[in-house]
Amino acid sequence: MTVAKPLFALSALVLSGCQEAGRFQVHKEGSRTWRFDTATGEICLMLTSDEDWAALLKKKVQQGC
Repeated sequence: MTVAKPLFALSALVLSGCQEAGRFQVHKEGSRTWRFDTATGEICLMLTSDEDWAALLKKKVQQGC
């Protein structure tokens, strides 16, 4: 039992920092990879092809993370 208390306290400390766990979801659609923030509902483009970035910048779409 003397070992369990410190381990429990350590586990509680580690878990307290994980409250944001699962907040972000990553979705792939074609050549684009999007990140969805479940707390705010915001989305941003994480990865895409160079051509796609150029087209998005030409349209002045700023959805990057």
